[in-house]
Amino acid sequence: MLGRNKKEGAKAPSPLPVNQTAYKLEKNIEVPDSKRGKSTGRRLIYPFSSMKVEDSFFVDLETWTKRNTRKHFDKSRARRVDRLQGTLGSSARTYSIRNKQGKWKFTTRQQLKPVAGVRIWRIE
Repeated sequence: MLGRNKKEGAKAPSPLPVNQTAYKLEKNIEVPDSKRGKSTGRRLIYPFSSMKVEDSFFVDLETWTKRNTRKHFDKSRARRVDRLQGTLGSSARTYSIRNKQGKWKFTTRQQLKPVAGVRIWRIE
C-alpha cells in the first residue's frame, strides 16, 4: 500500500504526461480469423429458413418431449400439445422478426390422431 512503508521508500508511480497512455498505438495490423470459424449463431432446430409459402412441417409430441427435458410437463396429453403449439408459434414469430423483419407469417394446428403433435405452415 502506498504511504504505509514510508521508511522503506515506497513511492507513488510517476504520472504519465497529458494525452499519453501506457499502451503503444500500432497501425496496419491485420485482424486474425475467428477461432470459432464462420458460425452465424445457434444451430437451428426448426427449418423456418428453407420454407416457402404453403410449406409445412410436423413436430410430434414424443420427440419434442424427449428433447425438452423439463420436469414440469403436465400429465395430460392435451396440455402438452398446447405447450408445444405455443412454443412453435413463438419460435416462428421470433424467427420472422429477427430474420425477415416480421414479413413472414405462420400458423399452427394441433393433431391428436394418429400421432399427437403440431403442424406449422408458412402462410405469407
